[in-house]
Amino acid sequence: MELVSVPAMETESPTCRYKLREYSVPDYNDFTCGWCHFYLFQRKSFAPSSQVPFLMATVNGSTWTRGRLVKPDPTNKTSVNIICESLNSDECDRWKMCCQSARECCRDQIAHPPVTNSTCAGTWDGYGCWRDANPDTENYLSCPNFLQHTNPTKFRGIKIPLV
Repeated sequence: MELVSVPAMETESPTCRYKLREYSVPDYNDFTCGWCHFYLFQRKSFAPSSQVPFLMATVNGSTWTRGRLVKPDPTNKTSVNIICESLNSDECDRWKMCCQSARECCRDQIAHPPVTNSTCAGTWDGYGCWRDANPDTENYLSCPNFLQHTNPTKFRGIKIPLV
């Protein structure tokens, strides 16, 4: 009897879309969470990078120095303590809610891959999760709970994918 070695099939790792790019799930989680911080608190102590999935301290804090890179992971106690030191309790909760919403969007993208190439790809845009859509259709989202001074039942976003 002869044994034949069959190479294992390579399986692609799932990716998630943020704005105009696909990311591995870990990078997606970090990039989106970093940008959640920026979109919610532009004047605070950290800035995101479009190149690396970290927040960079823009000022000195009591537990960090200017220029320090922090992984924006809401499940990591050390990261949360550093990032939330510059936020009040409500702001910290809203940042974590935004991160959680982005992660839920990634799970949704993986669970519902694009059906055809003619659809506009679903994406997380920093505030909401847009599903795949046909060109020239109107799609609506309620404003998320993590935004300050919004009423999700009264305000909504619109996206019109173009051909």
